[in-house]
Amino acid sequence: MSLVPTFAVGVWNAWIFVIPVFFMHLVNGRVFKRRGAGGQHGILVAIFLILHILPVFLPLKLYTIWFYVGVIVYIVGMTMSFLGIYGFATTPIDKPVTKGIFRYSRNPMYLGGFIFCLGIALVSVSWIYFLIALIWLILIHVMEVPLEEAECIKKYGTGYIDYMKRTPKWLGIPKTVKSN
Repeated sequence: MSLVPTFAVGVWNAWIFVIPVFFMHLVNGRVFKRRGAGGQHGILVAIFLILHILPVFLPLKLYTIWFYVGVIVYIVGMTMSFLGIYGFATTPIDKPVTKGIFRYSRNPMYLGGFIFCLGIALVSVSWIYFLIALIWLILIHVMEVPLEEAECIKKYGTGYIDYMKRTPKWLGIPKTVKSN
């Protein structure tokens, strides 16, 4: 990664990796609307838009180790995000989403979003893109996740609190909860 990255509009730019993300967001929006969820802070939406527009100007570093590793990282992030959307879509509206990938992370869609952004940063070898994605994840952690968890506690009560005790916020092995 160079100190001053190359910006250029071109066919072989990282925008190619944003196209599947765009379609995933269309599905995600429908699922969130059905469950009555959604709505982020303006600053988070602005950063997220930057993460979707900036790839238009980031040339891919084809045939490099950065590109191949980035593609793998991107696929992992997209898979994680897709599994999170699937969990949301297949869970009854009156129940918290705790199955599938939500057993390993309470925020798999945010984590998956950061991981696929990391993949885009790698395929384009852009430290600026990585930095913006990292800022987005930090702001999600500080601003959005606490509000969502408070809303879930209010909506689902002790069942959600038990889920929080056994499931890591970001990623890990679920803890076994001992019953009394």
